[in-house]
This record gives sequence, C-alpha cells and structure tokens, in this order.
Amino acid sequence: MGRSQALFGRPEFLRAFHGWMTLSWGLLIPVTVFTGLKGSIIWIALMSVWANFVGHFSSWQAARVEVKQDEQVQEATEDARDALSATADGVS
Repeated sequence: MGRSQALFGRPEFLRAFHGWMTLSWGLLIPVTVFTGLKGSIIWIALMSVWANFVGHFSSWQAARVEVKQDEQVQEATEDARDALSATADGVS
C-alpha cells in the first residue's frame, strides 16, 4: 500500500482534510458573491464552488462518524480482551 493510500485510508486524516476543505470552499463563496461577478460563466463557477463546499462538508461529516465508530470498536475490543483475561485469571 502506498503512502497516499495509507494516509487517505485513515479516518482521522479524512476528517481533518474534509474539515479544512469545507472551510476553504466556504470562505470562497462570499468572496465570489461580493466581488460582483454575476455573469453567466461566473454563476456556473459559483455553483461549482458551492458543490465543492457541500461535497466536502458531507464527506467531513461521514469521516467524523467513521472516527467515532473506530473508537467504539477499539473500546469494545479492549473491554472484551480485559473480560477474557479476567475470566482466564479466575479459572486458574
């Protein structure tokens, strides 16, 4: 597995990446609107910016959920391991 695949496969990284991209695209929306560029080509560009913003925001939300799920799975695994070791210690 390559370095970029390993990086983009981590939920923590994806959460941070999509969070920062959401903020970046969100800041570009008012800049585009307040510059007064409302020609048809610019309107299409604005819609593209909006689409990028919404896409990154939804991906960021999904990555946040994935991080929480990973944390819960890890906690459950540790609890099960502790319970098994306690049971094994009690049987001896």
